[in-house]
Amino acid sequence: MEKANQLESLFFLDHNSRIWLTYRHSFEPIVSSDYTSDMGWGCMLRSGQMLLANALVYHFLGRDWRINNKEKYEFYKGLIGWFMDFPEKPFSIHKIATLGQKYDKAIGEWFGPMIISQVLKNAVEQSSECNNCIGVCVSIDQSIYKDEVIKITNNWNKALILLLPLRLGIKNLNPLYHEGLKACFQFPQCIGIAGGKPKSSLYLIGNDDNDIIYLDPHIIKPALERKDEYNDEDFLSYRCPTVQTVNITSLDPSLAVGFYFSDEGDFGDFCKQYDNV
Repeated sequence: MEKANQLESLFFLDHNSRIWLTYRHSFEPIVSSDYTSDMGWGCMLRSGQMLLANALVYHFLGRDWRINNKEKYEFYKGLIGWFMDFPEKPFSIHKIATLGQKYDKAIGEWFGPMIISQVLKNAVEQSSECNNCIGVCVSIDQSIYKDEVIKITNNWNKALILLLPLRLGIKNLNPLYHEGLKACFQFPQCIGIAGGKPKSSLYLIGNDDNDIIYLDPHIIKPALERKDEYNDEDFLSYRCPTVQTVNITSLDPSLAVGFYFSDEGDFGDFCKQYDNV
């Protein structure tokens, strides 16, 4: 019983340490549009932000970092700052939505898994905070090409975020892929999945058998105002207080699976296991 309680406490600490990004309202208008909220269209953009944000936690703070680690808490707050809803932030809703125009997505238009993957890659490439230390590889045909990985990481002088946009069925997630999808969460390199229900993206972070644990971007909150300095209370809205699940049979077949690799050895370990999934 004591061990079960301990495991439960560790789970909730892990869950509470994930960066939670949701719909916001009353932010500055996105350039070339009148949008001051992403409610109704930004769920995949927010899911993609969460995928990237938690990859950056792995990179800068470590896979085992938790919210109660006050030693690195200031950096954690700074990292969240990169995603705040201001036009100049490298991974803001403004930046993500604007980059979508390169792929013929108008501001206010919903993204699919392939588009959000490409946009996240572009955002990291344009980011002075991350481009010198992290490369992003987007698999176009569900394959992983090691020569491309070496090129993107500059012969492993950078860490790697790998994004796999997948379609695992026609209208619904094909049951043949259920076990493989659940197996993804068991990889220590997994940073989650941007997917969910049809036209209603979620950030999937784990599973309890067929119940998939997720963070929901469909909660509308006011955007933070500009300040010279933010206090700890300002960051509470980036932590999810409740655990939610969706049955795997309800998932949409279109999704983007994400992985983070710190170095070549980490990637090699993953490839050995991935071939068996």
